[in-house]
Amino acid sequence: DWIKAAELPLDLLKTLSNKLKFLVINIREYLLTEDSKKRKFILQAIYEDLSDIAQLNDKIRTSPLKSNSALVARIIHCHNLMCLAFERLRVIREYNSPRSLRAFTKVFIFLMPLLLSPYYVFSGRQTESAWTPYYISVMVSFLYGSLQAVQDKLDDPFDGIGEDDVKLGQVDIFNVQLMP
Repeated sequence: DWIKAAELPLDLLKTLSNKLKFLVINIREYLLTEDSKKRKFILQAIYEDLSDIAQLNDKIRTSPLKSNSALVARIIHCHNLMCLAFERLRVIREYNSPRSLRAFTKVFIFLMPLLLSPYYVFSGRQTESAWTPYYISVMVSFLYGSLQAVQDKLDDPFDGIGEDDVKLGQVDIFNVQLMP
């Protein structure tokens, strides 16, 4: 058994497995939590889990196991990949459209029919139709309102509302399989 040969604690794999389970659970909670204060607390727990995993990996690195360089290199590489993947997910989770841009688009959508109403009236007189200005105004407002709704739905890819949202069902299945 390589754990005994490396003079490592016998419960090292169990401890590492538990840390990985809690890490996956915390990442899932972080991605789904709406409250920023809770997310900050969960983020701290995630970084603590990653730090604990790094310390466990360091125990393997400093062990007297013969020719452990390939094992250690693989462990460090996988740990770095976990950190990088989490940071990418974190950037996706934390990024929102700037408030000023969202406010501008909302104001623009509400004011556009008023600002363009002289053009709509001019178009109605050109076509000699009394309903053309109303039709154009309603259509333009509907189109921009739809675009605003799409932007609002795309702002949070983890809310589970849209079809293109990130589905975390596989993470739930993984967690259920890992639990004793």
